Amino acid sequence: MVTFILGVVGLLVISFFSPESIPPIPQALCFAFAVIAEIVFLLFIIQLIKNCYTSVLPLLYYLFNLVLITARVTRRYITERLSYVDEHETVYIHESAKPIESALRSVASLTGLHFLMILPAAVILVALFILLGQGPDGIIKAFTMTADWTFSTQIPPPPVEYEGHYLCTVAAGGHKKVVKPLRFGKRRGAVIVVNRQLLASNAFEDMIMERAPKFHKAVRGFYDKYGYPVSKHITTEKRADIVYLIMKPLEWLFILCLYTFDTHPENRIAVQYSDYKKSDMVQQEGRAM
Repeated sequence: MVTFILGVVGLLVISFFSPESIPPIPQALCFAFAVIAEIVFLLFIIQLIKNCYTSVLPLLYYLFNLVLITARVTRRYITERLSYVDEHETVYIHESAKPIESALRSVASLTGLHFLMILPAAVILVALFILLGQGPDGIIKAFTMTADWTFSTQIPPPPVEYEGHYLCTVAAGGHKKVVKPLRFGKRRGAVIVVNRQLLASNAFEDMIMERAPKFHKAVRGFYDKYGYPVSKHITTEKRADIVYLIMKPLEWLFILCLYTFDTHPENRIAVQYSDYKKSDMVQQEGRAM
């Protein structure tokens, strides 16, 4: 019963909200719950069919309608999501998103009957694309990786300042193969090296500052109290590598929260420590909704 209720709720959510207005993880769960509920419902009908054949017919009709609604919503999602990708020139962070996108384009061109026949596979592709097909909009990626010395990977920047923030220290001080620096950024007017861990951490802070200011204040106070003392001890590449690895589970937790509560998590991550205006990002997201 719980599975069926979750499935119906999931189907209602993806039916009445656009793909760009729901965070990735809840969106993927809605599709998953909808299909799982329909499969469970079908198994339930099979159990009843031997003893209550006539009373099963209304249930079969109801299930058929649920499947048709799921197919319509899934096809709409594919069309709208691919349109967003084309319009915003999304830069995927996972290479595996490209073959999934190609498969979805093929699925979108199928006739209604053929699409209905492969609906479970289509839903699986959609769920994978929701999670793996994330990435910043092309304009944001281009801005943060511009040839300006602040972000260039080709032109040497001025001396990098990173004291007072231990994740900045890690990004700048660790072995490149371990900490994986991405670009240069700005922090309080100083040039810093940023990596994925630093961007995700700051994006998480940015999100809770918007939505839970009291919680943010507590987190910020804890970080300010212990971050600077820790940074003073990160004096070698090896120590920076160790701190990076220790922080890895927290990085995953931050990304999990962003993918659960932010409609465009990779845009928020990408603009951290840049001059890209948040208002511009909000306007872009508004046009997509």
